[in-house]
Amino acid sequence: MLRLMYVSTATAEMNDAEIPRILESATRNNTASDIRGALMFNGVNFAQILEGETDKVEALMETLKADPRHMGIVIIGKVEVDDYRFDDWTMRLIEGLNFDPLFQAMV
Repeated sequence: MLRLMYVSTATAEMNDAEIPRILESATRNNTASDIRGALMFNGVNFAQILEGETDKVEALMETLKADPRHMGIVIIGKVEVDDYRFDDWTMRLIEGLNFDPLFQAMV
């Protein structure tokens, strides 16, 4: 399994009203792919952790790279793991401006 974290910058197409849509879509798609994760958005930047089978996480990243709501994706880390850290989260929004909780989850 793979745990991957990335950060990106919101584009002009992104606004706060998109967040519920992102979460709804991510929950539906991640459930089907057995991917777990967490998302933070501070109004300017996204930070997200994804966990799941390596090929599925990497395929999802290719989809995310094409999403026009953000740009400048930077992979912060990729870690092979044996089990989920976010076992019961198909996708969860973590509120706040500080991305430290996600950075700490990569350790």
